[in-house]
Amino acid sequence: MDRKESGNAYELGCRLVKGPRLTVLPDTAGDKCAIGLSPTPSGRKGTHSKARQTDKHTLNIVQINTSGISNKKIELGKLFNTQSIHVALLQETQHRNTDLHMTGYTPHPCKCKNCQGIVTYIRNDIHGEVKANSVAQPTDILEATVWFQDRKYTILNNYNPAHLNDTEFHQTILAGDFNGHSPLWGYKDHNKTGEVLENISHTTNLIILQDRDSPPTLLHRAHNTLSRPDLTILSSDLHHKHNIQVLDDIGSDHLPILTTLHEPCSRKFERKTRWNFKKANWSRFKETTDNLLTAIKPTGDDPNLLCSQITEVILKAAADCIPRGCRKAYKPFWNTNIEQAVKTRQEARKQMEKNPTIENKILYNKISTLVKRKVKTAKKEKWTKTCENLDLRKDGAKAWSLLNNLNGEKRRKNPKTLSTGDETIV
Repeated sequence: MDRKESGNAYELGCRLVKGPRLTVLPDTAGDKCAIGLSPTPSGRKGTHSKARQTDKHTLNIVQINTSGISNKKIELGKLFNTQSIHVALLQETQHRNTDLHMTGYTPHPCKCKNCQGIVTYIRNDIHGEVKANSVAQPTDILEATVWFQDRKYTILNNYNPAHLNDTEFHQTILAGDFNGHSPLWGYKDHNKTGEVLENISHTTNLIILQDRDSPPTLLHRAHNTLSRPDLTILSSDLHHKHNIQVLDDIGSDHLPILTTLHEPCSRKFERKTRWNFKKANWSRFKETTDNLLTAIKPTGDDPNLLCSQITEVILKAAADCIPRGCRKAYKPFWNTNIEQAVKTRQEARKQMEKNPTIENKILYNKISTLVKRKVKTAKKEKWTKTCENLDLRKDGAKAWSLLNNLNGEKRRKNPKTLSTGDETIV
């Protein structure tokens, strides 16, 4: 049988190619599409979270005021991986002396000297670019243009409100820590920022998703109060196909907000696999190929038939003796001890929100410190184990790979859009 006619999804010696995944047309015309979902009701968890995790046609955007990113990168990486985040909007990162690298993501930090640090992360398989919005000064805004499922989105990472000149927006998301007070989303008073946001909501086609019944995202430890300074604003053309939920904390006073945009199912993606020759059982491969090749009896003068038979033997032996797959990115420092400590901290925060006593506040602060200590310990243990297992006499390639990872010379970045004049080419 000819290899091209067999229809197998692998080839011997095939390497994983970096870039867009293979696209396959839907099996049937009746594939369901997750569109028209309404916002989730009040609560920490969304009602459509399970469907979102299995639907590959959703754009996942997370926003959070990190209150400093240096000691939260491990938990952020776990959050990005678990929730399949495409774009992350971070505020108050205080990143000036911090390495912003996150595996699989490209950081786009604000470079102004007045803010405490807003950063937009874009996953490396997403086309997009980020620029500072100079029109909105002195407001801090990073404007990201992202292409997803052949659609263009404008995503604004805000710290304090945006002073917008336009009144009509398309495929636009504004999210961040706005610090605006208004009874519309649960405050008892107004401030100037809240009035600006109300005016934006009344004079444009932008819709504020939070209201007085939305879960609060800020736990003010000094005053033991809960509030909603973190807002998500969508253009009206996205309102019918979004889902929003408040996630568990990652050690910040602010809770993350996950916004999911559902798009029609126009295509399916297959993860391309590769052969893992380092874990191959070569002695078994040799024995298997010898037995199968011996059974071949050449007949006739057709060399193509003999070539096809030999190719099938090699591929069959390889499928039995050489593992293949495509491993997803993972966080090496996450372990069961950190997992348990984080869950304990999340429960302590919920208890403090329900009953803000001095005892509960002290307990929450102690557990938060314990999580930081466990993360640092895990990182030190991982580094020690990596160095101990590195044999420079035979692991030269591993040593250079480790050095390259440390200095960041070969870090991947998300692809940028190509433009010719006023036209954008992806």
